[in-house]
Amino acid sequence: MRMNVRVRVVSKRPVAVDVVELTLSAVDESELPSWSAGAHIEVDLPGGVQRQYSLCGPAGDRDTYRIAVLRTPASRGGSRAVHEELAVDDVVTVSAPRNRFALESAPSYVFFAGGIGVTPLVPMAERCHQQSETWEFHYGGRTLERMAYASDLKDRYGERNVTLYPESETGFINIAAILKTAAPSALVYVCGPQPFIEAVRSEARAQGRGGQVRAELFTAEASLDAAGEREFDVHLVRSGITLRVAPDRSVLESIVAAGIDVERDCEVGICGTCITGVIEGCIDHRDHVLDDQQCQSGTSMTICVSRSLGDSLVLDL
Repeated sequence: MRMNVRVRVVSKRPVAVDVVELTLSAVDESELPSWSAGAHIEVDLPGGVQRQYSLCGPAGDRDTYRIAVLRTPASRGGSRAVHEELAVDDVVTVSAPRNRFALESAPSYVFFAGGIGVTPLVPMAERCHQQSETWEFHYGGRTLERMAYASDLKDRYGERNVTLYPESETGFINIAAILKTAAPSALVYVCGPQPFIEAVRSEARAQGRGGQVRAELFTAEASLDAAGEREFDVHLVRSGITLRVAPDRSVLESIVAAGIDVERDCEVGICGTCITGVIEGCIDHRDHVLDDQQCQSGTSMTICVSRSLGDSLVLDL
């Protein structure tokens, strides 16, 4: 069950073209729930819209939360509400932070940021800086004016750690060259649009680094074409029941409809909240969370979007 926190907008400022930063504090002035670099919160916005945003302030700050939101032309209400409706002193409800993109321990790090995907990586850079880690940060966007926190990153950490790639001036990030010169054991963190993430993953696989990539996708479209899907059975071991998953329903929807409460959040395969253990069966992975090694192991799946390649799955539920 989601833990809710009432917060007040204490500041709203532009941090790039079409990007605004909101600073939020608890209405009762209490400490906010703790968090770590890579965490996100879900915000209840005007009009009944719920959206997830990465925390981009100093990691662990419990006095305020900071989020940065890009205005998108095809907004279904989220970015429009933030940019046009929310104002200083407005009160909204947010979830406690969740982290499916945590910074793991490693000898060194390579960060790739694409556009507004920079936000969860900003606290990671600060943590690496504070702990004197070895790291490098590569940040690309359409123009420098549209790259949130670009000047802040460069000013704070310098050219040795941060390289900016405004496409209008430098072209695209040379992912292959960067990965070739990175330390063999470096973990690679990437966040941004799906094609950017896939480009990093693809190059990492080509260089034998597929298992070193950690990724977070900001948005995804749920794709379920019932005409092209098949029915299959899902046996829930701990619950002792078997369910039939129809072509027009996800595994998650079928389980919830049966009255079983499952922790869930985005429901489009980008947050990892509903990852579930798989005891038996072949998985049709469709999420943007599990890496290549996790998919190949066949021991877990995101039940909101992934399906079965066979007639049945046995889940640890």
